[in-house]
Amino acid sequence: MKTIALFFIAVSFSSVLFSQTKIQIITKDLLSRKIDKVEFLDLSKKQFYTFPYQDTINVTFSKENADGYHIRYHVGGKILSQQTWLDAANIVIKGHLDTQRLVIDTVINAPLYYEVLDFGKQIAALYKTKDTTRLNKFLLESVQKNIQNPFSLIAADHFVRANQNSKLNLLKLKPYLEKQGNQFSWFLFYRSLERIDKILAIQQLQLEQYSCIDPKGKKGSLALASADYTVLDMWFLACPPCVEQHQEMKEKLPLLKQHNIEMIGISTDLNQKKWQTYLRQHEYDWLNYREDGTQKLTKDLGIFGYPTYVILDKTGKIVGYYNDFQSVLKFLKLS
Repeated sequence: MKTIALFFIAVSFSSVLFSQTKIQIITKDLLSRKIDKVEFLDLSKKQFYTFPYQDTINVTFSKENADGYHIRYHVGGKILSQQTWLDAANIVIKGHLDTQRLVIDTVINAPLYYEVLDFGKQIAALYKTKDTTRLNKFLLESVQKNIQNPFSLIAADHFVRANQNSKLNLLKLKPYLEKQGNQFSWFLFYRSLERIDKILAIQQLQLEQYSCIDPKGKKGSLALASADYTVLDMWFLACPPCVEQHQEMKEKLPLLKQHNIEMIGISTDLNQKKWQTYLRQHEYDWLNYREDGTQKLTKDLGIFGYPTYVILDKTGKIVGYYNDFQSVLKFLKLS
């Protein structure tokens, strides 16, 4: 199973800083459909624009740094989109719409766009080889090269996910993020340092201090299951890989119980009815709760990527963090 897609990319670049990023996008619809609207926003959702469709659209962002953007075309109930990374400059994007997405053909005056594509290929190849030494070296070098721009945080997020069970490796990354201070606090992936600090500091969980709401709406406290291992599934409804992996969890539930392993779902959803309906319709009958109160487990653990699985032993000691259910099974020696 694949985890939720991370916004790739940490690359080294140099460019003149602009107070504005001006983007012109020229798009052709190969099927000549009625396009309802076009949306343009940055990844951190600081600026969001909606336009009526035209072949050529001009948009200006108040940016002094390179940034990532979402471009969305709404066509008959479907969203044809693309994510792109652009320098802070005056940029021209040329593309076309096919049946499934926006295809970017050319980007002018944004070398970062092409560097990002190349980085994506390299990081995908490294993940495929499962060579953690080369992967970590590549990511740390990317952080160091980009220490003066927010793309370092993308590489850092990859590094934290790949090394969340190695405190020694996390200590290698921490000085780079501390050096940055809060200059990129506006960026979507700014919380990597907080995540590292939580992993390094928290050895054991006292679950009873966290309040929760069960599917019937009853408030109570979490409790450590009387099992050899307890797997906490941190998730929410609008997370595609979260709900995708629930079906596999359901299939493996008898095997988990056979080995005295308990599953506890902890949702960050706010809507009780939608959450309750989802669980009932899919017959997910392992222990499931919604977070409640001001002290939240996901916040205390510094979790902002989902799904995240936290494995506890019978004393509540944290023995592993993972972002896909297959890795949980592998740790538990059930796959």
